[in-house]
Amino acid sequence: MKKKSCNFGIDWGNIGSKAYSGTASFGKDYTYIMTFITLLICLILLITGIVFMFKKSVYTQQVTMTVTQDSVLINDSSGKISYTTYGKVSGCKNTITVTTSEPYISTGQSVPTLTVYQNPSNLCDVIEKPFPYKMIGGFMIGFAVIIGGFSLINLFFVKKYKGVAAAEGVMGAFNLFRR
Repeated sequence: MKKKSCNFGIDWGNIGSKAYSGTASFGKDYTYIMTFITLLICLILLITGIVFMFKKSVYTQQVTMTVTQDSVLINDSSGKISYTTYGKVSGCKNTITVTTSEPYISTGQSVPTLTVYQNPSNLCDVIEKPFPYKMIGGFMIGFAVIIGGFSLINLFFVKKYKGVAAAEGVMGAFNLFRR
């Protein structure tokens, strides 16, 4: 007759393989959830990027501004230096203020390097540079495709290899308890 030991029902011979299997199972579940969240964020970025790619700026006309007053130096708290330039654009009665990166000191002369963009429906609505919608949209689309691709590659390897799933399980548990 065998002696009973007090092992609390634990099979000590298979504890390593059971922990490995449990960690791999958790890693798969964690990867499914994180891939879903990542692809949802990538879809939002992709849609926003496509909208930005087809969005047109209202500032489409390039005009030359005539400086009417000396440029004023602006030094903000981050140390960035910019200049406020006052001038007039033909067809507009009031003085226009444009923040530029270069000083335009000479008063009364046409400054060909100071190209400003004007709203054709409102000639006095002038900015130095229009917002780069196409560039930002392209960046968003590229970022979404790259991150989504890496997420799907990770999902592929987690589903194919139990060791990768176990590593994801360990990292997932670490990330959950780290917060």
